[in-house]
Amino acid sequence: MTKPSISVVSPVYGCVESIDELCQGIIDAVSSITSDFEILLVDDASPDNAWSKISSLAISNPHIKGIRLSRNFGQQKAIFAGIENSTGDFVVVMDCDLQDNPEAIFDLYAKVLEGYDLVVVKRKSRTDSNLRRFLSNAYSKVFSFLINQKFDNRLANFGIYSKKVIKSILLTKEQNVSFCLSALWVGFNRAEIEVDHGVRIYGESSYTFRMLMNYALNLSISYSDKVIRLVVKVGFLTAATSFSSGCIICSTIFSLITCYQGGQV
Repeated sequence: MTKPSISVVSPVYGCVESIDELCQGIIDAVSSITSDFEILLVDDASPDNAWSKISSLAISNPHIKGIRLSRNFGQQKAIFAGIENSTGDFVVVMDCDLQDNPEAIFDLYAKVLEGYDLVVVKRKSRTDSNLRRFLSNAYSKVFSFLINQKFDNRLANFGIYSKKVIKSILLTKEQNVSFCLSALWVGFNRAEIEVDHGVRIYGESSYTFRMLMNYALNLSISYSDKVIRLVVKVGFLTAATSFSSGCIICSTIFSLITCYQGGQV
């Protein structure tokens, strides 16, 4: 039986210390499946000179390839840059900070062999701060309402995707949204596996509160028209209220003027 080719895509930002361990973990996991694989490390203008490390690894290991973005575009676009350059029959997408355990790649592949087109990771537990977990849970409820179906915020980008799923995602030409949601949105036969969410050892999350809010707003607008409908309704209601108030004020002023002129006569 011919072994498949596998591409592993990982956006890199702010965690240069983890790259060696990440690549070795990927190599150990994927080489047990096939010898035909590539690791695509996408440098999203990382401020810690990650490109130097990626270049060095790419020179020493033909399985490792580097993609350098001209500036910081964000995690999602970095993922899309990676999958656009992937060549594998299956594409694994994972973070570079080792919170996504490379050993889970074997389990993802074993599951996809059962006949699924994509298998995504559902985190058993999240190691984020209490505030971030609270905000994430709150937004998942709001987002579920907006898209008229239950959204599980434990789902991650980490997963394995067949070539036809990747092609369908790229055909949408939509790169300002979540890769995970895009993968779910295009359909196909999907499965989920539960995996522990590792503790981040190197670096810190680059997502500020403001960035998370903008990201949430972009998702809401991209996947639902309820927000736009609500804004339009509020706009019409405000305009109608303003018009009514204006008519009442004008009518009152006109009445006062009429009374004043009548009193002078």
